Amino acid sequence: LKACFNAEEPMPVEERLSPGAEVVLGEGAFSGLKASVLRVMPAGRRVQVLLDILGRPTAVEVDRRFVALEKNSVAHLLPFLAAAPQPELVQA
Repeated sequence: LKACFNAEEPMPVEERLSPGAEVVLGEGAFSGLKASVLRVMPAGRRVQVLLDILGRPTAVEVDRRFVALEKNSVAHLLPFLAAAPQPELVQA
């Protein structure tokens, strides 16, 4: 990766999260649930999503770091996987 990108240049990150986007939650009580984005709140780094809880649509605010766009490839899930807690390595 270092050979492909100049370390001195900041890289813009495209924000693809927008109202109506289908996402998967990756942390907390709703981990693994699918939801729809209602609104993105940039000031607080929060996202309001619509979850189906007990058969009823419920609006819930979650931390932006724990929301990933629902895609089928590992390449699209890398930021989501990188944010997950990593187990400690056991050294012999």
